[in-house]
Amino acid sequence: MRTRSRVVSTVCAGLLVSAGLGVGACAEPAVDNHRLTVEIADTGTGYDGSFELFCDARGGTHPDKYAACNRLEQLTKTGENPFRAVPADMGCTQQYGGPATAHISGVWANRAVDSTFNRVNGCEIFRWDALTPVLPKIQ
Repeated sequence: MRTRSRVVSTVCAGLLVSAGLGVGACAEPAVDNHRLTVEIADTGTGYDGSFELFCDARGGTHPDKYAACNRLEQLTKTGENPFRAVPADMGCTQQYGGPATAHISGVWANRAVDSTFNRVNGCEIFRWDALTPVLPKIQ
């Protein structure tokens, strides 16, 4: 991949210089560092399904992509990792928030994401709610 990139850059630079455009007009392809797949089930909200969320381009199929991207950017700016699992030794209230589950995978802020969400106790409910509207609001 690196060799191919070097060859493409060299060819591109050569063509641009010979055309009198200069090397600066040739750039590496953009990398989307904020690209997620969000899979949601059993919420009873009408938002169950698999959605793509592309925050660098503000695209994808997520039903509320702008608000979802803004929420993730807000959490990232404060240094929080919204995808971190609840620590195994965390004391959580024993309350059940319903059968909803979600899986988020992809890349966020140059880091691989592979996180599962549910609402089986107070900690997991809090974690889910912190990601609204990436995950749907559940009453």
